[in-house]
Amino acid sequence: MKPFPAGGAIFDLDGVLVDIACDHFEAWQQMARSLGFELSPAQGEWLKGVSRHEALDIVLSIGRVSASESRRAQLATAKNEYERAA
Repeated sequence: MKPFPAGGAIFDLDGVLVDIACDHFEAWQQMARSLGFELSPAQGEWLKGVSRHEALDIVLSIGRVSASESRRAQLATAKNEYERAA
């Protein structure tokens, strides 16, 4: 029996191998600024390890911003666009 050829690649950008928390924070910060407020680094810690929608809830709560579901979807998309542009 021939040995099974090994090969592959590991690709990970969710914080296990590559820490991208600072990129996420900067994107949330840009979104917060667009809404008229700033996030502190300590508040940025609250965003780690939660889903995008949970993080959006946190950010909007910090800024005391209420938004409809359609506006929330736009803001979540904008956050991703800020992140991709970085």
